[in-house]
Amino acid sequence: FVTKGGQPSLQFSEVGENDKKEEGILQPSVPFDIGLFDVEPSLVDPEGFVVRRVVDADNSCLFHSVGNAFQQPPTKSSMLRLAVAKAVLADPVMYSDAFLGRPTAEYASWIQESTSWGGQIELSILSGLLRTEIIALDIIRNRHDIYGTEHKYSRRIYVIYDGIHYDAMAYCFDPQLPPDMDIRIF
Repeated sequence: FVTKGGQPSLQFSEVGENDKKEEGILQPSVPFDIGLFDVEPSLVDPEGFVVRRVVDADNSCLFHSVGNAFQQPPTKSSMLRLAVAKAVLADPVMYSDAFLGRPTAEYASWIQESTSWGGQIELSILSGLLRTEIIALDIIRNRHDIYGTEHKYSRRIYVIYDGIHYDAMAYCFDPQLPPDMDIRIF
C-alpha cells in the first residue's frame, strides 16, 4: 500500500520490482500484508474425503471461508475486509461507482462493516490480493465461478455457496480427524 498524490494505491502487477526468483521459480511480492500465511498447495491422496467446514453465519461468512482456507481464525476477517476496501480505493477506474452500485468511498466504508455481505466483487479482489484461484461452488444452482484463472496462480481454494451463505471446503483423510489436519489449498 503506497500513496500517490494523496490517493491510496496498491501494486497489482504480475511481476513487480520486489519479486524474487528462487531456484528459477518466481516468488511475487505481496501488495501488502493482510496477515495471512504464505501456504503452498498440498499433495492430495485420492483416498480421502471432501468436506464442508461450516463457518459462522454472521454476515462475514465469505471472509471467514477464505480465511479458513489459509488456516486463519474468524478474527482475521476484518483484515480481509480492509484489504478489499483498500483495493477498491486504489483503482477507482476498475471499481467505478457504476460497477460497485454506489460511490467508491462509500463502498469502501460499507464493506468494512461486519454486517455487510461479500460476494463476487470481493472474491475477485481477494483472488488477486492472495494470488490464489478461488472457486465458488454454488450448490443451489449447480454451477461454479472461478476467480483468478486468467493469472494461472499456483494455488487454489474452494468455497461453497448455498444462495445466502458461504462455507469453506476442505479435503481430509478421515472425517473424524480434527479440522486443523485438513488440506485446504490445492
